[in-house]
Amino acid sequence: MNILSMIHEIGEDADLLTRSDEWLDSQRRYISVQMSELADELGAILTAQKYKTKLQEKNLVAIIEMEPNSVVDAVVKVMPLPDAIGQLDKFTSPVGKLNKEAQHKNWEDDGYDVQASSFLR
Repeated sequence: MNILSMIHEIGEDADLLTRSDEWLDSQRRYISVQMSELADELGAILTAQKYKTKLQEKNLVAIIEMEPNSVVDAVVKVMPLPDAIGQLDKFTSPVGKLNKEAQHKNWEDDGYDVQASSFLR
């Protein structure tokens, strides 16, 4: 084993050679868990993108419908945009209003004409 080639191979992380085996193993486990969690999150995002595209092809949107005065009790529903706008208009609590504003912004960002759709209900 050539020491220079070993240090060259590890590169900027050569300082890891000075760490204890226990620390290295602990870091390996920690980073492995993080990578697994990130892979799960990435899978969920890719799946959501796939289904959002299918919804958009059918002119449907997903909404978060919150129970009055509750942030915990929420249901995701899928419906045409005009119906979704009508559903969100029913919620007058501060949280409901924030949800409505956020949903409208997301739909506009996705290319929906929220203002025109609100006249179709």
